[in-house]
Amino acid sequence: MAIFAFLTVTASLLSLVVNGQPTAHANYTGRIVGGEEAKPGEFPFQVFLSITKFGTQFLCGGALLDESRVLTAAHCLDGVASPEDIMAVAGEHNIVEEEGPEQERAVVKITPHESYQGDSKLGADLAVLQVAPPFTLGERVTVAPLPDAGYDPPAGSTCTILGWGTTAESGSVSPVLLKATLEVENRDVCKEIISNSRPTAVIDSSVICAGGDGVHDTCQGDSGGPLFCGGVVAGVVSWGLGCAHLGFPGVYTNVAHWLGWINEHRL
Repeated sequence: MAIFAFLTVTASLLSLVVNGQPTAHANYTGRIVGGEEAKPGEFPFQVFLSITKFGTQFLCGGALLDESRVLTAAHCLDGVASPEDIMAVAGEHNIVEEEGPEQERAVVKITPHESYQGDSKLGADLAVLQVAPPFTLGERVTVAPLPDAGYDPPAGSTCTILGWGTTAESGSVSPVLLKATLEVENRDVCKEIISNSRPTAVIDSSVICAGGDGVHDTCQGDSGGPLFCGGVVAGVVSWGLGCAHLGFPGVYTNVAHWLGWINEHRL
């Protein structure tokens, strides 16, 4: 992939993902723990984001909203000085090899939710990026299926997480897109668990809690990527307490809750 002309595959990329999460979740920025390789093109709405800030390159994920816009987490933009510090790649699978379907685009506009307070734990952790020129849609690059308003995956249902992030806390990133299955946690149970260590964290209908089996999770570098439930992108990777810690679910921005705002910022 040509993007690695400016991305260092080893130390720079590792520091990118390890530091890509907010401090409360410094060990959970996102790669898939306990995952398996996705088939190339299996999730054609997945977007790879390379973000330069503080003199370091960071990794996040996203979901394609339309030819020109990408949904991601607002905290991925913390410290970003300019849209030109972000490169978006659609059609990606192996980030260390150029396979052909990849499409690189410069980000020309960043729009975090106006209620985001600079801390993913306080909610509204979503943003829309605009790229130019537009992506060319096709078999390997498609628009993400979004839920209807009011959609809320029930506790006990299963969702798929995706990403190139680290495969363990402070571990190495994955060169290929990984996937894993998580179970949705009851929101009241999740709130009780989270409030013991993060009493000010927002755990309400604006987020989805999933995971906690101690085996599968998102981790450093997966932030902003999709939580795929029931055939739709139901959530955005936001934050959590460590990676794959038994009994501690991850927290995902609930796309259906913010659907009105998302639709205002897409074509």
